[in-house]
Order: sequence, then C-alpha cells, then structure tokens
Amino acid sequence: MHATQQLSVATRVAEEREHRLHELEWHLHNLHANTASQLSNARAHVHQLESRNAELERELAATRDGAQKTTALLETRTTELRAAQTFLTTADDVADSDVRRIVGSINARIFQTAATICDAFQDGYGTHQDGVEDAWAQLAVALSDDVVEALREASDSAFVQAALQAVMAAHIHRLCTTWDLRNGDHAGDVFAEVYNDIRQNEPQSVSGRWRALCRKHLCPPLAASDKRPHLAGSELAATLAAVLRAFGALDSLESMELHTDALNDIVRLAMDFRRLAGETVVSSDFALLLAPPGEVFDEEWLEDEWAEPSRRRKPVEKKRLVLCTTGLGLVREEGGGLQKRGDGGGSTSTVVVKVKVLVSPVPIPCQM
Repeated sequence: MHATQQLSVATRVAEEREHRLHELEWHLHNLHANTASQLSNARAHVHQLESRNAELERELAATRDGAQKTTALLETRTTELRAAQTFLTTADDVADSDVRRIVGSINARIFQTAATICDAFQDGYGTHQDGVEDAWAQLAVALSDDVVEALREASDSAFVQAALQAVMAAHIHRLCTTWDLRNGDHAGDVFAEVYNDIRQNEPQSVSGRWRALCRKHLCPPLAASDKRPHLAGSELAATLAAVLRAFGALDSLESMELHTDALNDIVRLAMDFRRLAGETVVSSDFALLLAPPGEVFDEEWLEDEWAEPSRRRKPVEKKRLVLCTTGLGLVREEGGGLQKRGDGGGSTSTVVVKVKVLVSPVPIPCQM
C-alpha cells in the first residue's frame, strides 16, 4: 500500500514536471518566435533607416552642389556688377583743383628752371659758333620751323629763356599726351584713334573709364628704381643744351648735369599729371594745350606771359601772333570729344588754365 502511494506520488510529480517542461518549451517557442519577429522588424527598420539616410545624403549632396553653383553664380554676378559699376560710375577720385594745381606746378617749375639755366649761361651767348647750325636743326624738330626762324632773329637773353620754356613745354606736352610710353608714338596713335571713336559713340562714363584703364595698364606706376623719369629728363636736357648751343653757349650738355634734378622733378610732375588726369578722372577729359606758332592771340585761352602788367590790362586793338608756347594750358571737356567743340553736339569745353605764350612784338593790323 505504501509503495503504491509512493508510485502515485512519483507519477504525479513526473507528470507535473512534464507539464512544466511543456510550458517551458511553449514559452521558449513563443520567445523565439517573438525574438525572430522583432529581429525581422528591426532589420526592416534598419534597412528603412539606411534607405532614408542614403536619400538624405543624396539630397544633402544635391543641396551642396546647388549651393556651390549658387555661390559661383553669385560671385560671377557680383564681378559683373562691379564691372558694370566701374563703367557706369562717374565719380572721380580727385578734384579738378588737384589737376589744375599740378599744371600750375609744372609751369612754375618750367619757368624757374628756364630762368636758372638762362642766367647760368648769361655770359656765354654768342661767343661760340661751333655746332650752331646743327643745334638749330635739332630745335626745328623739337619745336617748329616758324619758332626757330623767329628765335634766330632774336639775340636778347629773354628769348633764350622763352626758347628754353618752349622746349620744356613741348617735351612735357608730348610726355603727357603720348598713350604708350614703352612702344613709342606709333602704338599710341592707334589707342588715340580708338579712343576718339569711343568718345564719339559712347557715354562719357564708358569712354572715360576705357581711357583710365588703358592709361593705367599702358603705363604702370613708377617704382623707386624706374628709369623712365631719368631717361625723359636726359632727353629733355639734350634738347635744352641744343637751345644753348644755338645761341652760342659752349659745353652746354655737360653743364646741363647741374640741372638734372630740376628736370627730373618736372618729368615726375608730368607723370603725376598723366596718372591724375588720365587714370583717376572719368567724368570729363582734361587735355593739355599748346598754342600753334602763328596763331592769332586770343585772350579767351591765351596769356601773354611776357607782356608788361599794364599792357595786359589794355584792350588789344591790333592782331598779334603767337611766337611760341612758354607754359602749358589746360582744358576740361564734358559730354563729348575735343573734336566736337562748337558743333552743337552737346559737349562743353572750359579753359581751366590759359596757355602762356610769347607774342610777336610786331603788331599786325586787323583785317576787315
């Protein structure tokens, strides 16, 4: 009986354990199924996230590429706008008074230097005849045959100073008006022709800016070691020496070395004028003036530098002719080229500095 009870208990315990085992197996199966489902869902979610991430990366790359293109386009448009503003603006970097002042300084230095050189050779005029004819021939190239003929008839030292001033004025005028100082007048003539055509057909802002850019790049700024002023000063000294030789002074070229600094200063002032009037002014055009020999004296734009003060104030009743230019004039042009003066084309011309001249001492009666 006791054994039967024990067997019954053992059987029940075994059945309970088997039942418990089946429950555990069922729970394990469910856990495995849930885990597999969660793992599948997680993998699907990861795949979805990876796809979304790849899509966002493509969008980010496209956005960056678009931003780069937009930035490049913005830089291009900014550059174009600045270029357009460069040609549309008419604001000048310097005042007209600065340009007028530098021309006044050039004329003053020309007068002072000519007077100094003239006085230095005061006792030597007419004492030597060697090379006189060659000197006059050289001056005919630098000035003109009419000026040379008139000066040859004069013997007073005042005419020597006038001749020195005329040479310096002509030299500085050529230095300031030549477009290309590196390649000579022929290359400059091409630029001058193009510029005159632009002035006739384009607004002042365009023609002025074109001229400023060309001047800037054709003649770079002077460096401390630049030899252009020295070379131009040496060329000027050689021509001034010819003036002195023409009037009979001896050893002129060697003695001109004493005035090298003064001549180089005049050349540097001329280079400053080129920069100011040629590169920084766009609202108008400044031009240096010379009076042609034989021109009828006109007080509107000429000044008789050698006339007595009382004579300057008197009205001119007789026609007088210009002998030579002794000081540069300055004219300011707006709204058109110099060639348009007086043709009704809308251009205006203002004489800023009158041309200083030596007038023929023999009055010529007015012709009706």
